[in-house]
Amino acid sequence: MSLQEKREQFLKQIDDELAGYPDPPPLEINVVDRQYRSDRDHVYEKWKIEYRVETEETMPESSGRKVRAFLLIPSDERYAPPYPAMIAFHQCNTDCTIAKDAVVGRAVQRPDQAYGYELVIKGFVVLAPDAINCGERHNPAVRQPYENKHSHRILSEPLGRPFWFKQAYDGIRGVDVLDALEFVDSDRIGVIGHSMGSAQAANAMARDPRVRVGLVTGRVTEKNLFPIAPRYLMTVLQSLEKDADTIERIRCYFEEARREFHEPERLSDHLSLLVQECGHCFPFEYKLEAYSRLRIYFNLSNYNNLGNCNPKSHIAENTPTEPKSPNSYFNPYR
Repeated sequence: MSLQEKREQFLKQIDDELAGYPDPPPLEINVVDRQYRSDRDHVYEKWKIEYRVETEETMPESSGRKVRAFLLIPSDERYAPPYPAMIAFHQCNTDCTIAKDAVVGRAVQRPDQAYGYELVIKGFVVLAPDAINCGERHNPAVRQPYENKHSHRILSEPLGRPFWFKQAYDGIRGVDVLDALEFVDSDRIGVIGHSMGSAQAANAMARDPRVRVGLVTGRVTEKNLFPIAPRYLMTVLQSLEKDADTIERIRCYFEEARREFHEPERLSDHLSLLVQECGHCFPFEYKLEAYSRLRIYFNLSNYNNLGNCNPKSHIAENTPTEPKSPNSYFNPYR
């Protein structure tokens, strides 16, 4: 089977999956809390929002109907709307309870996971949602606080569909949220994720062409990689987690995808696979390079402030402010 035929097969499988998704209900986005954040010379707003992804008719498990998420919005005069935006999917591992908090810098023991914070200070709107059965969507009947994502497999029965199927659907609904924001450039939406978050990011990107770029740490399967091509995807593998044969297999199908799908479009630089000697983490050096490439791809200014910040100092004093009609920022018809 040729690579083109394999790609068509994967696309057909995805089309079949999408046909099985429920019709999306209105998002009904609600701003639960709004804060102004100031961290040295970095200023931004942090909203906690809730939005609907499904209804009682399509989702028997109550935690699967709504999503709690942080929405980070630049307040720096060096950046102006409409902003590029990223969905920042969190890891699970042993941090399923921390969930989205780590992405926005609220988990000091996980400074490498604060990529949402690092992106908003570089001019991106960031949506950081809780994955199903994590954070504020935790179902204690399924997972104990100390258990990791592998316990989620028993979620398939209460969800009425495979766990990964639900994750992919929720990822697409996250794109819907960004697409409904009037201050977001809907032509500049990307995804980022580590570990379980990398799988959710790749699933969303493969199934939603509105996602233009992906930055992930973790394995991207052929089933996701070939449909993503030739869009921009930057991936890192942690060499201390995978054996040499597995890394070589992944490297081979990345090179096949580059030759078959990217080079004919003169987009060979849109696919990169880095192998770093590290364990289960999101390497800071990789993020520096990834953010730099991302800013170029989305045509942002050359201003670069991440290198001057301490990745362990992500928690700033909160200065609560009264919301100024925050729900008016959402356009349900967009």
